[in-house]
Amino acid sequence: MSRGDEVEKAVYFALQLGYRHIDTADLYVNHERVGKALKRAIDDGIIERSEVFLVSKLWPTDYRADVVRPRVDKMLSDLQVDYLDQLLLHMPEAWDYPGESDDYSRFFPTTPEGLPAVNASHDLVDTWRVLEGLCEEGKAGEHESSCTL
Repeated sequence: MSRGDEVEKAVYFALQLGYRHIDTADLYVNHERVGKALKRAIDDGIIERSEVFLVSKLWPTDYRADVVRPRVDKMLSDLQVDYLDQLLLHMPEAWDYPGESDDYSRFFPTTPEGLPAVNASHDLVDTWRVLEGLCEEGKAGEHESSCTL
């Protein structure tokens, strides 16, 4: 995580220099700053949205089917875009969902023993179905293979 407007300045400068791939994630807690830089670069005529390949990732606490869509909608809102070129799952296992919170610790739920709270009963097929729906709606990727498990 970067402080203040460092991310916004860095992304804007990178876009000025010709960077056309932005890789971000919920975990990085920088979607709003990246979105401001991206919007500014578009508004200033430096780029068009279609020229940037924008990737983000869902964190394992957000793999529940009922959480995926609201989380992606928030990503899109924070990034100030209508779609992601690629949406990834950050890890191949689901963790317990701790609920909505601005507290960074929400990313790392633990068991009483202090281990990651892996949710072995979660079926990633349900997550995948929601990702496919987001692809079909044009919110993530141009085709379902862009939503990578």
